[in-house]
Amino acid sequence: MSGEVALSIYMAAGVAGVVAVGFAFPPIIPRESEPSLTAEHEKNVRQEFSYCRSNLSRVNCACFASKASQVLAYDRPEVRGMIYADRSVLARDQAVRTC
Repeated sequence: MSGEVALSIYMAAGVAGVVAVGFAFPPIIPRESEPSLTAEHEKNVRQEFSYCRSNLSRVNCACFASKASQVLAYDRPEVRGMIYADRSVLARDQAVRTC
């Protein structure tokens, strides 16, 4: 009889543990599709694509344009007195390394 009680207790504890873990981790929700491009972002994509075509070889220009325009579109507050890299140089460098 005590074996059946112990089994029931272990089963209840196991179910409670599974439920607790289920509530602790939220389900994976798929991301929505990319938002539509703003006019400035679209201009950056075209500009970087044409730069890639005319100046780079052995680089996927579509990938390059996408990555470079993402870096250019990233808007962050700048701290007064700090020195920052040129955004276009940074964007192109990161895009070349990625693509």
